[in-house]
Amino acid sequence: MSEAEPIDDENAVTFLKAVLAANDTEYELWDQEKVEFHRTMYLNRTGFIPTVEQAMDIVGHDRAAQLIPVIIEWRKFDNILKGKHDPCHFCEGQNKLQKWRFGLASPKSAD
Repeated sequence: MSEAEPIDDENAVTFLKAVLAANDTEYELWDQEKVEFHRTMYLNRTGFIPTVEQAMDIVGHDRAAQLIPVIIEWRKFDNILKGKHDPCHFCEGQNKLQKWRFGLASPKSAD
């Protein structure tokens, strides 16, 4: 994608997500598998991993400044739903849990 080609909103979001994921080397929002996938994709296609600043140049700084916080909040929300960074979900819900209408629970007592 070059500056000369207009980029629609859907492609801008897809592009920004990929660049943000490729640059998340601390795995704060994306897991290692996704980060490595995007890094490898960019290295194979372009020979380099674009920075967030370079992505903003392509999408447009004003539009990127609006979209990036939304993408980050979406990732945070998605991670909450998946239980990422939540000690309550470290066991991944496999040990002695029962299904309830609202989700999973582990009874503490029969009282």
